[in-house]
Amino acid sequence: MSAKVVTVSDAEFEQTVLKSDKPVMLDFWAEWCQPCKMLTPTIEELAGDFEDQVFVGKLNVDDNPNMVSVVFRLCFSSRMGRWCNRLLV
Repeated sequence: MSAKVVTVSDAEFEQTVLKSDKPVMLDFWAEWCQPCKMLTPTIEELAGDFEDQVFVGKLNVDDNPNMVSVVFRLCFSSRMGRWCNRLLV
C-alpha cells in the first residue's frame, strides 16, 4: 500500500475520518475481495494525485466490524441520508 493511503481502524475512525479537515475517500475492503484488490492501484493513484486535497484511507471490514456496522446503519437512516450520500459518492 502507498504511504499516501492511510490505514484506518475502528479506534481512530472518528479522529481521522469524521474530524478530518479535508474531504475523505475511504475504501472499505477485505483481503478475500478480488475486486477490492483490483481497485488498489487506482486508489493509490488517487491518493498521490490529490495528496494535499483529500484524505485517502482504507478500512479492512473484517478487522474493523464495529465501524462498518455504524456506517452502514447510518446509511439506511433517513435522517442521515445526506451524510451517507456524501460518504459514498
